[in-house]
Amino acid sequence: MGVNLAEKRDGFILDGIPEFNKGSFNSHGDHRIAMSFAVASLLASKKSQVHHTECVATSFPGFYELLNSLRVP
Repeated sequence: MGVNLAEKRDGFILDGIPEFNKGSFNSHGDHRIAMSFAVASLLASKKSQVHHTECVATSFPGFYELLNSLRVP
């Protein structure tokens, strides 16, 4: 996506940019990462992919339906 990401022991630091590029992300089964990058992907200049998103059902079963309802056609 063109951002600077620094991994920390207890999380990460993300320095954003005005416009995200496309990206492909692996959530590694972490629902927080999957949801974060799904939201960030809405702002990308091209189609992005987030893999292994089934973990989101753990904390927010209707997340993707809600997210899709927010898209502007």
